[in-house]
Parts: sequence; C-alpha cells; structure tokens
Amino acid sequence: MRYLSFLRIGVLVLATLLASCGASDNEETAYWVRAVNVVKDSPRQTLNVNQLPVRNLVDYLNATPYAVPISDGTSPNIVPVDIVANTPNGTPITVAGIQEYEFLGGHEYTFITAGTLADPRLYVTSNARRKKPVVGGYLEVVHVAMNQGPLDVYLTEPGVDLTGVTPFATLSLSETSGSLQFTQGTYQLRVTAAGSSTVIFDSGDLNLTVDAEWQWILVDSLASGGPLLRVIASAGGTGTLIDDLAMQASVRALSIDVTKGPIDVFAGVDNTPIALALDYAGLSTYTDFPRGDLDFLVTLAGDPSSILLDITDPVDAGTKYTSVLGTAGSILTRVLVPDDTRSVATSAKIRFVQGINIPGYINVYMTAEIPAVPPTGFTNAVVLSQVYGGISLMGNKEPGEYYVSVVTRPNTESGGETFLLDPMLMQLNGGEVTTFLISQVSATDTTPTLRVINETP
Repeated sequence: MRYLSFLRIGVLVLATLLASCGASDNEETAYWVRAVNVVKDSPRQTLNVNQLPVRNLVDYLNATPYAVPISDGTSPNIVPVDIVANTPNGTPITVAGIQEYEFLGGHEYTFITAGTLADPRLYVTSNARRKKPVVGGYLEVVHVAMNQGPLDVYLTEPGVDLTGVTPFATLSLSETSGSLQFTQGTYQLRVTAAGSSTVIFDSGDLNLTVDAEWQWILVDSLASGGPLLRVIASAGGTGTLIDDLAMQASVRALSIDVTKGPIDVFAGVDNTPIALALDYAGLSTYTDFPRGDLDFLVTLAGDPSSILLDITDPVDAGTKYTSVLGTAGSILTRVLVPDDTRSVATSAKIRFVQGINIPGYINVYMTAEIPAVPPTGFTNAVVLSQVYGGISLMGNKEPGEYYVSVVTRPNTESGGETFLLDPMLMQLNGGEVTTFLISQVSATDTTPTLRVINETP
C-alpha cells in the first residue's frame, strides 16, 4: 500500500510521494489539483497554490473537480500550498500549509484536510494523469477515517460471501491503494476492520459500468448511532457521498399551529409516531427512517380518523429534518427543512423560525448596542422580510454578545417598523448551533416570545 503524504500544522517538509500504479502518456509540465474538506468543525476552505486561490468555498465532505494552477512551465514546479478558511467577519485562518511542494508535470494531486481545527491533518495523493478520456475502470481507495484503525476494503459482485475473499486493499490511516484497474460492472463495496469478518460499511449495489478513474475516500461518519463510515466518491469531478445501506434519515416535528389544538404526527409505511399530542411551539425528538420517499400523516391528537395532512416527501441518508407544521387559512400545511447541525469551531451558527401567525413581514436584527428604536433601512437585518412559517437558512455569526431585535413592518418598500419583541441580550459562542423560534407564549396566550433551541451536537 502507498502512504499518503501527511502534515500537521507547523511541519514544513512533506515526505516524497510514491509513484502510483498505471502509466501515463501525459508528460507535459501542467499538473492538476483539487481539494477535499473532511475537517469536521471547519468553515469552508480555500486551496491556494503559490498564493493564488485554485478552489474556493470547499464545504465539509465536499470534493472539488480538478483545476490547473498557473505555473512557470517547469517540472518539477516547487511552490507553497496553503489551505485557508475565513471566520464570519472575514478574518483568514490557516488550516494547513506546505512551504514548498514539488508538483510534477502530468500528475493529478488531491489535497485532503481531516481531523479538527485544533488538530488538523493534511494528506496528499498523487497519480500520474492518464490520457483523457480514460478508457477502462480504475479505482483508488484512500483511508482518512480518523476514528478507525487498519481497514480491509472489499469490492465484489453483489452478495458474494466474503469468507476467503482477498480484499481489494488493506489500508491503515493515511494509506492509499494507488489507482488500480478493475473490470467494469456492478459491484458491492464492503469494509471491515482489518482481519475481521464484521462489516462496518456496506454500499449495496454500485454501478461501475462506465470508463472512469474513481477515487473513493473513506471518512468518519458523524451520524450518532449510525454506520461508522461514509465514502466521498469522485470520478474527477465534484464528489458525491456513498452511504451505508443502514444509514437513515432523522425527522422531528415542530408545531406552529394555533387553530387545531394538539396533533399527532406519524411517518413511514407503518405510521411510526414522530410526535404525540404535540401542542403549539412543541418540538419532538428525532426519529430515524430509511432513505427515500417518506409518507407523513398528521391527525388530531388521539383521533386517527381526523386526517389533517397526508403527504410524501423524499429524505436523504445522513440528513436531519424538521417538519414545521402551520396553518394557511383553515388548512394545515407543512415545510420539511434540512437541519444543518454541524458544529463549526469559529462560528456561532443561527437560524430563525417565524411561528406567529400575523400578516405582513418581520425583520430580525442583531446589534452590539441596544437600539432605542428599530434599526432603519432594512439593510442590516439578519433576517429580512420573513413571513409566518418562514425558516431562514442556517447562517454563521461571529461569536459574541448581541441584542436580538424582532420588528414588524407593513411591506417590503416602506418604513414603519415597530418592535414585535423588545431587544434581548444573547451570548453566541463558537461551535454552537442555535435555532430561534419567534412564537407566542402558548396557543391561547398571544404574547410574543423568543424560544432558544440549542442544536449543538
């Protein structure tokens, strides 16, 4: 097996990469690079080669397509490489770096950052670039699952008993199989701890019937109680996730309905309860379901014949969702919202849900000083023009103390903002994830209030 080049922050010299399997007839001085972000608490990252950005805004579990950096036309080309990120206020931070990296012409390089911001690792794979388009099937498997020891990787026809089967590769952390040729067809990827017969990852059927040069990166799964591994797969373009067959979606319910009274929420073919007797502003815990189309059923509490909502939505493996239930006129409606609950060490992650059924729009401001009157101009709002039932995207905010002001206004052009909620002092901390629910005290008490829901994993 090949070992990946490995670097901790502060180490300036990188070990020489071993040559990969497979020859290349591309001997030009150009080279290709891409970035993969597996730092579990990192902001989006930028890959700089020779101090120029090559790949920007690389999010967690993302792999970019290859790009060709500007070079001086020589091979080898020895230049600095930096992985950087930004805090919410734009302050750059260095995730990892190499003072002098030797790029060879006609090679493809993958820069993988893993670990945490407190202990980041940088791994680099290098393969001689094959003539494009690639003819045949090739696969490189890379082990950067920080929580796992040596792994046996099996690539077989679907359903084959692994007893006596030779692994496609046996890899320790930071090892790569090299780019190996395989016969195209339908396969099943399974992974065990080295020497064990217990499967800890099972992809199910994978269709590998096209000419392609694959790279599969084994990474840790952050899903609580779920499979141990996920796989970032790429054939030179943007990466996609291969998940274990057992990895499920997680769904919970939030009621912002004041007209129907307590409700029961079910999902799945067996009508598994998500929430029973859920009252206004009530939030259930998560319930796991298989990926794919998921049936949802909502009834009055304790009355299965009183169907208020019957709907089907697709859900993805490894994703958490909140089913927000509200009223439009006399009809119960629902929005299924993905929950981005990954902790980012340098950011306070926040979002707002407008749960008070009032006409018009609201704005939300977060200011360092307490405002005597509503802020003007609508330009500095954290949330702008949100209506009842609106759920903002999860945003990043610089940690610190802020006054949260919720105001109403009649329309999107004119002024006339008034406080819906008096400004409240809030402490936002790095690594925390918070949902703010703008709601009434209860279904019968219409006094506005702000509920703070801690989503930090």
